[in-house]
Amino acid sequence: MKLAVVHAQPCESIQRIVFLKTHKTASTTSASLFQRYGYYRNLTFAVGRNHILSFSSKFSRRNVLNFPGMRGKAFDMLANHARYNRGEMDLVVPNATYVTIIRRPEDQLESAFGYFEMYRGMNLSKDDHPLRTFMENPMKYYENHKYHMWQLSRNGQLFDLGLDRQMQENKSFIEQFIDQIDKDFDLVMISEYYDESLVLMKKLLCWNFEDILYIPAGVRSTSHRYLKDESLVRKMQTWNMGDVMLYNHFNQSLWKKIDDYGATFDTDLETFRGLNHAIFKECISPNKTDGRDRREKKYVLKNETERCSRIIMADVNYTPMIRTSMIERFGLEKGSWES
Repeated sequence: MKLAVVHAQPCESIQRIVFLKTHKTASTTSASLFQRYGYYRNLTFAVGRNHILSFSSKFSRRNVLNFPGMRGKAFDMLANHARYNRGEMDLVVPNATYVTIIRRPEDQLESAFGYFEMYRGMNLSKDDHPLRTFMENPMKYYENHKYHMWQLSRNGQLFDLGLDRQMQENKSFIEQFIDQIDKDFDLVMISEYYDESLVLMKKLLCWNFEDILYIPAGVRSTSHRYLKDESLVRKMQTWNMGDVMLYNHFNQSLWKKIDDYGATFDTDLETFRGLNHAIFKECISPNKTDGRDRREKKYVLKNETERCSRIIMADVNYTPMIRTSMIERFGLEKGSWES
């Protein structure tokens, strides 16, 4: 079954891409777009043993499984979680278009704090508002970092983009770091303006509307959400000063790209939203969610057509399919899985 094409494009689609997957920014939904696009076109992927290539350490080519049939050849895509390391990524996916996504820092931190249940390692499970308690003295917990995914509890987006922890309070260095990210990445999407970002991405990559249709990966459970008043937001912004600088920079650049897009942007955005609303209505059950993961509720298909199944699938499901396809086509070097 071929993917539907809404209209012919007067340009050549870009298929060599690195998507830098940041945490709790709609990056799972985004990664699945690239995986869906590449998997059904038989593109090659740099994949590892699971859907996380690297986290605490920066990405290395050693994180990628060795496929004998790919020796000497470049991969087309890298879309799994990998901490940014441009030199190593260029060796694996050379001459790639680089895309990432970020989110308003206080919302991203609140989401990561709840989703990864950081409060457990802080011994705050019985606290009425563990996020507020953490933010009353965050360094007390951060210095000991005995909680899960602690790296994401301060400037987590800059961490994913490769900023070293010891530079978190060096404002001038962070400014230079952000300028370099601006030079390195062809598009930095903003999750608060997700549809607008995808329309920009569609034009950048010369894809079709069908290629960017999406169904959100899930909705976080109310038990893992925390209300934020103005006082708490201010504390979170101060604590995440670097991520605030990052967000402000690329929020401005996003709207500059929208201005530069041309007169058809509003029409294209309206068209896309109409198509995406239609696919959601076609595929998703309005009365059911999958709550097997206590942290979130996932949407459930009411119409299990191939098209709907492709669009709802997340990266954690696409990755083993892609890995299996890569092994079937190119083999797997003996010992690669254990290396």
